[in-house]
Amino acid sequence: MDIQKAFDTVNYNILIKKLYFSGIRGSLLKWLISYLTERLQSVKLKSSVSEYLEIKSRVPQGSTLGSLLFSVYVNDLANLGLFGNLYSFADDTALIYNAVNEKILINNITHDLNILTNWFSTNKICPNINKSCLHCFYLHESFDLSGKLILHKNINCANLCNCSPLNVVSETKYLGIILDSGLTWGPHLKNLSLKLSKLCRIFYRLQFAFSPQHRKKIYLTLFEPLLMYGLKIWGGAAKSHLKLIETQQKRVLRYIFQSTTIVNARDKFLSLKLLPISSLYIFVCAMYIAKNVDKFPIQKIKNQFRTRTANKTNFLNKNWLKEKSRNQFSFAGPTEINSLPENIKLNILHCKALTLKKKLKDYLINSL
Repeated sequence: MDIQKAFDTVNYNILIKKLYFSGIRGSLLKWLISYLTERLQSVKLKSSVSEYLEIKSRVPQGSTLGSLLFSVYVNDLANLGLFGNLYSFADDTALIYNAVNEKILINNITHDLNILTNWFSTNKICPNINKSCLHCFYLHESFDLSGKLILHKNINCANLCNCSPLNVVSETKYLGIILDSGLTWGPHLKNLSLKLSKLCRIFYRLQFAFSPQHRKKIYLTLFEPLLMYGLKIWGGAAKSHLKLIETQQKRVLRYIFQSTTIVNARDKFLSLKLLPISSLYIFVCAMYIAKNVDKFPIQKIKNQFRTRTANKTNFLNKNWLKEKSRNQFSFAGPTEINSLPENIKLNILHCKALTLKKKLKDYLINSL
């Protein structure tokens, strides 16, 4: 769900009441009221300036309090008793549903949309129907005689705020990651490959102006953060999709070293102490599991004989057989970690994140 002009439509009276019920009272509440109200604005066009008018609604954008105050404003969404699981980051909100059959699924969605319509009306904010959508995820596609997905056709009756039916999409962008219906991550990696390709053109020009070490710093500042964002989610995608990213990563190495071709990419990664995308994925998975180790069950393998699996610790993963399911982090993440040496897994188990970061990176670089 996308909220239309989210920060500009926050009603002061409603926000002040919600701040009060959130426990913010006394002098702090008075200070916030003073901060929000009696603000004036005008418009200047060349030499002409309009009269000052008082701002009746909105939270100041660009301030540290802006997103926090908006979060307080929409925080009671979690108390509406919705069937769907609610996930919200500032004004980007998603509801996730699952059900044993289509009828229950449609009823649950329709029930929640009716409640949300009343909530939007009460709080005097409006959803952006054009950007809000329904997205169906599935492993097997079910088509009718006309060639349309049966589930898509039935769900299309759901409305939000008594407006036209929501768009049913097969791809959608949420928090910078493109989700496709089969969770193959192919569309996202194609889009990411285009972004990296544009950066490669910048590196092509930089190779004539900076030394390799300076180009490495620029790589770590501009290129690698794009690789790292959401890597835990899409890093287990099929090799055919990841090949696009590997190609761009090797391409940027050529510009860092000012070489026309790379005979052995491994030597270049070792020389700069950089990790290819496959090793970065293992690194990200290990760091995440180390910080959330209580969420991942383990299995101690004890054996009286001196075998390779004796006294070994393994992280248990989901018992999924479908290839699409095995590409997801809950299966691929623990599987990758189980291939690491025992001393690194012990660091993960004991949440030694600072020690783990250096040891793991050194191990992955030496294993190239």
